[in-house]
Amino acid sequence: MFALIVLSFMAASVSSSDPAVDIIMKQREVEIRKAAQNYEVQVLQADGRALKQLSALLKSRKDAESLRSVKKAIARIEERPARAPVASDADRRKIEKSSSVLSDYPDGTFARFGRHFYVFPVRMNCADAMNACSVMGGSLLKINNEEEFNYFTKRWGSGKNVFWVDMAYSQSENKWLSGRGAKIPFIKWRRGYPVSSADADSVLVDCGNSDGEMINVHGTGNVGTVICEWGK
Repeated sequence: MFALIVLSFMAASVSSSDPAVDIIMKQREVEIRKAAQNYEVQVLQADGRALKQLSALLKSRKDAESLRSVKKAIARIEERPARAPVASDADRRKIEKSSSVLSDYPDGTFARFGRHFYVFPVRMNCADAMNACSVMGGSLLKINNEEEFNYFTKRWGSGKNVFWVDMAYSQSENKWLSGRGAKIPFIKWRRGYPVSSADADSVLVDCGNSDGEMINVHGTGNVGTVICEWGK
């Protein structure tokens, strides 16, 4: 079954007139072949890298034939259907409307609060979420104030949904820091949290029974919505 799925993404691989396009697309195919484990996450990562490179290439190419090759390659990647959308159709339309392959950010990003954001169509554990954002040149969502907190909980925290934020417990400093060791500007713990556990080293915003509160959990034992950001 896995082999059939992989072949469906790689079918009809035709050389283009631009060697750089061929290199990018062949690298994408190599990465997809290696994705036997954690398949969907790795495909999204491969697509994100390829789209970022192709978007940059689109800016540098001037002749019509090369431009057609780049645009055709981008279209092939974007034809891949989303597996498990985490946002409503209305939110997705807003995201698609504000995105552009000509930007310096991956296709599908949207702008808010002076930064750019991308919502993955699949849920992941915290380690995979941080890696996926890093591979695309960004970082996991950082919440700086109440306004940002309310914005994200309203749009991607409906029902029993949860999403990751860029917070990790530092045993050496005995406090919560960002993944890069920076101070956390905004925290809104649920009553009874954070719990004292060496394994509960990652933070989810849980909207199951409230408007949204932070809980610390085992990062590899839980999955949540992944929101990457670029900017400040």
